[in-house]
Amino acid sequence: MKTASQLLDDMGTAVPMPKDEGTTAQLWELWGKEWVEGLTPNDDDIYMTMNRHAQNHRRLADKVKPDAMAIVCTGWGAPINPETGTLDADAPSLHPQRRRVTLFTVVTPSAHVASRIVFTDPDETTDDPTGGATGALADGLDACAVAVWGSEFTSSLVMQYATGKADGADPATLTRLIDRVANIAPQVREALEEGEGE
Repeated sequence: MKTASQLLDDMGTAVPMPKDEGTTAQLWELWGKEWVEGLTPNDDDIYMTMNRHAQNHRRLADKVKPDAMAIVCTGWGAPINPETGTLDADAPSLHPQRRRVTLFTVVTPSAHVASRIVFTDPDETTDDPTGGATGALADGLDACAVAVWGSEFTSSLVMQYATGKADGADPATLTRLIDRVANIAPQVREALEEGEGE
């Protein structure tokens, strides 16, 4: 299986760039070597799309699962304050240094994540192969991944943390892994409680 970064590269050549008409979002799945568009939001709400996608996969729990999933969306991007690690505005669209962006984020069943931000005006591309994506979109994609891949995803994510801790990974990486595990914990608890009754 390819790494999340390699899948991101493949996706860049296989998936058309969305037209930047306001904010758009798409959810894609990798089946074998082909990227197939999943649910496209009819209201441009990617969070509702991921939720519907997760519900569909829960209904098909015993069925075949995709090899990877990705979110592609356009919107506003703004720099993070390096001293605080936060955005110096209520939203990227309100930041004085805002720029139009297209964001690609890929997640695998083994809980690896890679992201690419394509800026417009001027053209610039920034890749993050380390899984450092943060925020509501990254959290929503992890939650969707739990519904799609279940214990394969959750155990891989916990193992990444344990391995990183044992290998002396940098504190920022460990913190991000802790945040990812904490984000999916309520979902995992719910799944475990439902399983106890069966």
